[in-house]
Amino acid sequence: MMRTNVEFRARDVTLRGWLYRPEGDGPFPICIVSHGWSCVKEQTLDVVAEHMVKAGVAALVYDQRNLGESDGEIRGHIDPWEQIHDARAAVSYAETLDGIDPGRIGIWGTSYSGAHAIVVSAVDSRVKAGCAQVPMLAGLANIQRLAETMNGWKPFIEMLNDERRRWARGEPPAMIAVCSDDPAVPHAFPGLRTHAFFHAWGDRAANWKNECTVQSLDLCLEYDPTPYLEALGTTPFQFVIGEDDMTTPADIAIAGFARIKGPKELKIIPGDHYTSYIEYIDEAAAAAADFMTRQLNRSLWTPQP
Repeated sequence: MMRTNVEFRARDVTLRGWLYRPEGDGPFPICIVSHGWSCVKEQTLDVVAEHMVKAGVAALVYDQRNLGESDGEIRGHIDPWEQIHDARAAVSYAETLDGIDPGRIGIWGTSYSGAHAIVVSAVDSRVKAGCAQVPMLAGLANIQRLAETMNGWKPFIEMLNDERRRWARGEPPAMIAVCSDDPAVPHAFPGLRTHAFFHAWGDRAANWKNECTVQSLDLCLEYDPTPYLEALGTTPFQFVIGEDDMTTPADIAIAGFARIKGPKELKIIPGDHYTSYIEYIDEAAAAAADFMTRQLNRSLWTPQP
């Protein structure tokens, strides 16, 4: 197994990450791998990539723009459509790599980027298989549920309205903590499990910052990838869902999975949103790697539209 540092252009920024290759000459299939809300690649993506390589699939792992080692002027700003465009730039970069089969490209995402994987798989015909782990579907419904577990919906909306006024006045973007173990501290994602996950990595993920722009939450309200589920067509797609997930609610994800009309697989992981990153990380990653190698090798002999 070989891992090298890589960088590639995505419109106006440079994204940085790792390229994992299996041993041998190839050409190999490849899976694009990116993280969810505010996370950096050091927070478990190495494990996902290693499982891909063991299954004979190369992996292109990168930090989202404005996060980690990637460029971006507004640090901590999370725009779903920019991240989708960047994922498609990663596909373009993967096509140029020596020893990689440009006809066998898959995409894997988790939480927020799990939703992006749906969109990219639906609109980019170069993607031959996709996997969404604990995907955040229906941004408005998801954020409404999370807000009700904290201070309520009305204060949350007032915070967003205040931020819109700040932007109108030309002021710098306001920031909010991603998580906190103190309910009195304003933060985006509630729960002690959330706080424990984000703070579990120490020096391994020293470039993760516990903050995001308030506008990122506003953009999340507008984001709904569910119409793209029916547009997946014949592209094989896998969902990995935590059966008790309340962060990206399991019932919303299962309802979304039912909307996929083409080839699909569902893997249920015991526990909440974070068990697929912690207690069951190997099971979740191995399931995704197995799906990718089967589907991307299938594309050698099955025409894809």
